[in-house]
Amino acid sequence: MTQVMNNKLRKILDGKGVAKDLKDLKEWSKVLNASRCGLGQTAANPIVSSLKNFRPLYEQLIQKDTDFDEGFDMKSAVQASCNYVGRVPNFNHH
Repeated sequence: MTQVMNNKLRKILDGKGVAKDLKDLKEWSKVLNASRCGLGQTAANPIVSSLKNFRPLYEQLIQKDTDFDEGFDMKSAVQASCNYVGRVPNFNHH
């Protein structure tokens, strides 16, 4: 769960977040807080604290005009893999 929260936070910080992502972080922190493990109970504290204390900064980072953004850019992913193996990407296939 903490890795999922970290990915969601990265999405927001990369400018691909939406309002639901902030809500998800808050809800998921409640799930972690209910954990039987002491470490699990406190794992989300830094994110929860930053959401509470710096909410306007998060609000500036999220997209206001969309309800969903998966945060994945296929062209960037393909370009990165092509760079790695020394190929030229071909985006003309359907």
